[in-house]
Amino acid sequence: MKKIVSFLLVSIILIASVFTLSGCGITDLVKKKKVDQQVDGPIGGYNNYNNEVNNIASNNEVANNVTNSVNNTATPSSTAAVDKTRVDINNKDIYYVEINGKKFTTDSKVKEIETLGFTQNKAAAEKDLPKNNYLIGGGYFQNSDSRTVFSVTPVNTNAETVKSAEATIGGFSIDKYYSDNLKGSVSVCNGITMGTSMEDVEAVFGEPTEKDMREAYESLGIKYTYKASSYKYYEFEFDKQTKTVNKITWRFFDFKA
Repeated sequence: MKKIVSFLLVSIILIASVFTLSGCGITDLVKKKKVDQQVDGPIGGYNNYNNEVNNIASNNEVANNVTNSVNNTATPSSTAAVDKTRVDINNKDIYYVEINGKKFTTDSKVKEIETLGFTQNKAAAEKDLPKNNYLIGGGYFQNSDSRTVFSVTPVNTNAETVKSAEATIGGFSIDKYYSDNLKGSVSVCNGITMGTSMEDVEAVFGEPTEKDMREAYESLGIKYTYKASSYKYYEFEFDKQTKTVNKITWRFFDFKA
């Protein structure tokens, strides 16, 4: 009888141990499952965050590439190519100006410039010019914002007196300040314009008749004069630092006897 009781006690203890061990295993599995779920959540979220950041960075890169492409397309070179063919300062044909693609020569009338939307000073436009006379300062033109953009010199080589606006163009002048107001394009002989290099000007015109370095005046640019006569000449002023054109003036008065 005692052997039977002892056997039953041992069996009960063994069975209890098995359930205890099994319980621990199940608990550990449940805990592990929970831990895995907790770990999977943040890691998955982190990966999603990284993907979003990478996508944003990729989109920004595309946007930057598009912007750079637009900027490269919208920003042309500062100056057009210059035709470096050497010219003769005595040749009437080199005295002209192209404004926004339209060419005006010494045979063009002052009033023709107004076809581009610019306006000559009214008082000067109505001023009388007798034969073989010119009007310095009478050919200032303004844009639609009422800002001066360049000036021409009206000259009358006809037999009769004419109004300044009816006179022909005997000269032209523009500087960096006026050019900035223009918001358009202006060039003279062989495509020379604001920003053209001193080297290119020398290639077209050669060595100047007069060269003024203006060393005593730091604010003034270097001035080259190419002169055929007192009434026929080109003048270029260059920035001392960049050696590029910042002012252009030419005159051609072909007075008749």
